[in-house]
Amino acid sequence: MTNKKEKLKIEEYTLKEFIKKFRPKGLGVIKVGEENPIYFKEVICDICNKEILQPNKKSNQKVIFVIDNYALCSGCIKETIKNHERQQQ
Repeated sequence: MTNKKEKLKIEEYTLKEFIKKFRPKGLGVIKVGEENPIYFKEVICDICNKEILQPNKKSNQKVIFVIDNYALCSGCIKETIKNHERQQQ
């Protein structure tokens, strides 16, 4: 039996790149059932629920990290990588 280590597939985006790829209409949506969707402009980390913002003077800085269609902030991606590495040992 081989112990194959899995590597995380992480996509990195600026806020503008993320919105262009995942929100072509500029809005996110939460659907509760089939009716009354909730639309929003903010990009929120899917782990800690913190709003992810682009630093004013760093428009090219990657601030959103996507794993399996989950958007993570820089703090949560660091923790996710650490946890993944621990599991791979």
